Amino acid sequence: MLFWLFIILIFLGLAFVLFAFWIEAKHRKKQSNSASSIFFDEVGEIIYYIGIWTAGISGVIAALMLIFIICQQISADGKKAVNEQVYNGLVYKAQTEAIRDEFGFVNKEYVDEVQAWNQNLAKYRAYSQNFWIGIFYPERVAEGLEFIDFDNIRMKD
Repeated sequence: MLFWLFIILIFLGLAFVLFAFWIEAKHRKKQSNSASSIFFDEVGEIIYYIGIWTAGISGVIAALMLIFIICQQISADGKKAVNEQVYNGLVYKAQTEAIRDEFGFVNKEYVDEVQAWNQNLAKYRAYSQNFWIGIFYPERVAEGLEFIDFDNIRMKD
């Protein structure tokens, strides 16, 4: 939605410019130096500059957002492949004794890795579903990935 707001601002700025041209054309026909004509000329000029600045700044911001969206879409499949490998590695560690210390407890480092995985996955899913910024986070990056449940890992043998 944030991206689309800037697109709307571009069109709003262009509408201001067209409105300023309309005001100028309407009052150019009269060719009078009355106070109302001078007032409308000044207002038309102000509206013109507001429109130009609104369209220009919004256009630059929307272009940068579009570049970011394209980069995110291009790299989404690679990010998903990396995430699948990280997930498989964490699940494999849980199935082996590599996560246990000499006393049979699960290593704190492994718990921290799983917690970081779960937090990152939850954050990415929330961002991709967000109304305002969801367009910047492709859903397919987290598609098919699951949280690692601590209940399935025996903390002590």
